[in-house]
Amino acid sequence: MTGQHHAATGSYRSFAEPVRLDLSDPDTLRHLWDLQRASYAVEARLIGFDGIPPLHESLE
Repeated sequence: MTGQHHAATGSYRSFAEPVRLDLSDPDTLRHLWDLQRASYAVEARLIGFDGIPPLHESLE
């Protein structure tokens, strides 16, 4: 079985269930930005072009 156990509530949630992200939370926003940059960096290497605009966006 694939999923995630939430220790505080004792509940179990499948990884397939969508979760709404709180973009007002600085930690969530930073993690999402890091993921975006890492993803676009892989794409840039694959296509041999690092001029993809989101790759150069700042967190702000």
